[in-house]
Amino acid sequence: MSIASARASLAIPGDDRARPARLSAKIGGKPGVGFEDRVKSLAIEEAYRIIKIREGDRVEKVPVIQAIIRKVAVAAANGNTRAQQTYLNLVIGAEADRRVATMEMLETAVVYKDHWGRILAERARSGATGPEPVPHPDDVIIDSKTGEVRYDGSVNEEQKAAQKWLRARWPELERGLMQINEQLESDPKNSELRKQQRDLAKIVGWLRDDTLKCA
Repeated sequence: MSIASARASLAIPGDDRARPARLSAKIGGKPGVGFEDRVKSLAIEEAYRIIKIREGDRVEKVPVIQAIIRKVAVAAANGNTRAQQTYLNLVIGAEADRRVATMEMLETAVVYKDHWGRILAERARSGATGPEPVPHPDDVIIDSKTGEVRYDGSVNEEQKAAQKWLRARWPELERGLMQINEQLESDPKNSELRKQQRDLAKIVGWLRDDTLKCA
């Protein structure tokens, strides 16, 4: 396993974006169902394309869809009644979808923790052994006030393996980060070194937080 693959398995934020598959088909020389899928795919791809926008003296890089929503929000705030209605409908719809998703996640998390909690308790009583669930039920954290669910550990076997691999190489990664920092002192404009520094700093930061959590 490489650092790049371990980094991807850990879902450490980066610049890469998954691009939807492009599908196309023709029936009788005319676009078929696949054409509609292709258009939707392209629309989604364009929605998340990064563009530069200017706000006063500041230039910011944002996805196209964010730029559009921001423009509608600004128009609404400035009194445009049509923009206000559009933005209000968008926010209400998004909040409703988020509530549904939160409730589904909460229900799944409660059932999962109850199921594996009983199995692990029975193993502890009987002395039986078996495969450890991933994620571990103790790592599924439910906020009793908001109903939100978060994971404080690996969420699948691939991520668990990546975390184990990185923990075993922590000293090596720390040394690598120190070497890059030293190289940047003499070559501060090296963009490739800057990227390596950002990636390694995120991984080393995760390792340090992981150690504190386990202490």
